[in-house]
Amino acid sequence: MTRRDNEAGFTLLEMTVSLSVFIIGMGILLVTFDRGGHFTTQANALARADSSAQRSTNKLMDLFSEASRENIDTMARYRSAVAAVSFSTDRFWTNSMRQCGSANCGFHTRNDLSVDAMKYSCAHEYRRGLGTVPSAMGKVWSANAARCAFDGSGLASGANMDGVRLLVARSDGAFRTNQGRPLFRNMVFVFPKRNDKGLMDLARYELRIEDLIAAGVSTGGGWDRWTNADLDWFDLLDFGTDGTIDAVPDGSVPLTAENSDGAEEMFSTMTTNDGPGVIYNKVVGVWGATYRKVTVTVRLDTGRIDFDIEHYDTSFKFWSVSGQITRAPEVLVNDVTEFAVSTAVSNPLDPVTNPTGVAQDGIVRVHIGTSRNYRRDGNELWEHHVDTFTVRPRN
Repeated sequence: MTRRDNEAGFTLLEMTVSLSVFIIGMGILLVTFDRGGHFTTQANALARADSSAQRSTNKLMDLFSEASRENIDTMARYRSAVAAVSFSTDRFWTNSMRQCGSANCGFHTRNDLSVDAMKYSCAHEYRRGLGTVPSAMGKVWSANAARCAFDGSGLASGANMDGVRLLVARSDGAFRTNQGRPLFRNMVFVFPKRNDKGLMDLARYELRIEDLIAAGVSTGGGWDRWTNADLDWFDLLDFGTDGTIDAVPDGSVPLTAENSDGAEEMFSTMTTNDGPGVIYNKVVGVWGATYRKVTVTVRLDTGRIDFDIEHYDTSFKFWSVSGQITRAPEVLVNDVTEFAVSTAVSNPLDPVTNPTGVAQDGIVRVHIGTSRNYRRDGNELWEHHVDTFTVRPRN
C-alpha cells in the first residue's frame, strides 16, 4: 500500500500557524489593547445604534432553514485525545477587525447600566475547557480604528466574530434526496471576509460531493460502505462512536470537543501567506490500519477550498480523495461588524453563567450587525444596525 502525497492537505507550518491563531484568538494568551495616543476624529464622532433597522438577511435565513438541523456547527474548537486537551468557544477570531476591550461597552450597556440583550449577545463569548468561562467584550470596529467610539476604550488587535459550517441538500435549485430522505451533499461555510471599506462582508463558501468526485476518488479492497451516488457529508464526517476514538461509525456527527469522535479535531480560523482562512480538520486511527481523516481549508479572500479525505476500514479497504476547487464567495450581507450564531449546543442557556444562551433544541438564533461611516460637517459619523432572527431548520 502506497500512501498518496498530501498535496491538498494542511502543512505542518499551516497547522502551527492556525493553532497559534486559535489560541490567541480564544484569549488563552495575552491580548494587548491600544491604550496610547489621542482620540481620533472617529473616536470622538457620534456613534448611533439603531437595532430596529431591517437588513438584507433573506438569503441567510433561507440557508439556515434548509440546512440539516443536526449539523449546525458554530463552535471553534480544538481537541486532542492524546494530549488530553479540550477547548471550545462559540466565536471565531479575525485579525481583520478590532474590538472594544470593555465588558461594559456602551454598545450594549445603556446609560442606566441595564443591558441590551440583543447587542450583548453579539459581544458575548461562550467558552469552555482549559479553565475558561463565558466572557464579554464590546463593539467590533474596522481595523484602522484607534478607540471605541462609544466609550473610548482601547481596542484589541483582533475581534471575535462568528462563523458556521452547515450541511445542505439543495444545490443549484435542486433538492437532493435518497429513498425519500435529504441527501446532504453540500458543505457550506458562512464566514466574514474583509472588504475594501475596512469592514467585513458575510460570505458563503461551498464544497460539494460532486467536487470530490471530479477530483478523482480512489478506492481499494472492495470498498462497499457507500457508493459515490448515495454518498453525503454525514458519511464522510462520521468517524466513530461519539466521545470515543473507536473509529466505528455510529450514524451521527458530534459538534463539540467533548463529544468528538476524532483523536484530534480542530475547527478554527487561520492566517497564512494566502491571507485569512478557515480550517476543519479531524483525524482518528492509525494509518496502515483503521484510519479516517477529513481536512478542509477555505481561503476567505479567493474562495479556494483544499480538501484531503481518507477512510480506511482496513489497511487495504479504503476510499480517499484530495484536491482543490475555487468557487467565488457569494456575499450574503455587506459591511458586517457583528455576527453571532447560537444553538443549544454551541451556546447553552445557564441562568447563572450564561443567561443569554439558547434553551431550545433545534433552534438557530442569529444576530447580525452592519455599520457604515460617513462625514458630516467635518466629522466622521458611524451608523450601526443590529438585527436578530431565529430559524428552525426543516431538515
